[in-house]
Amino acid sequence: MIKPKAIIKVAAVLWVCIVSLSTVRADGKEIYKAQCLKCHGTEGKGDGPTATMLKLPKVGNLSDKKSMQQYSDEDLFKIITEGGSAFGKSKVMPSYKNKLSEDEIRSLVEFLKTLAK
Repeated sequence: MIKPKAIIKVAAVLWVCIVSLSTVRADGKEIYKAQCLKCHGTEGKGDGPTATMLKLPKVGNLSDKKSMQQYSDEDLFKIITEGGSAFGKSKVMPSYKNKLSEDEIRSLVEFLKTLAK
């Protein structure tokens, strides 16, 4: 027979895990809205309000699953941290190493993966 206290403890641990995961996703989404949306657009298609002002290069389409699958989490982390030119991408893509913490960048990477469909 399972004791009620054990069930409560397990439920509490599961609740903390669920809340933690949803917080990471929410943080990544909020960071995206604040830092990335202006170029990459609401759905990550590269059609944000600033992207229309850029002549070249074309802003990356983060919603293209095939394209995004070629990048590991560490690749995306490096692109965000060091900027596009550090990974052979656009020089227009800025570095966020002085703007976002490592945890914020990891949350952003997790969110970016939800855009690729």
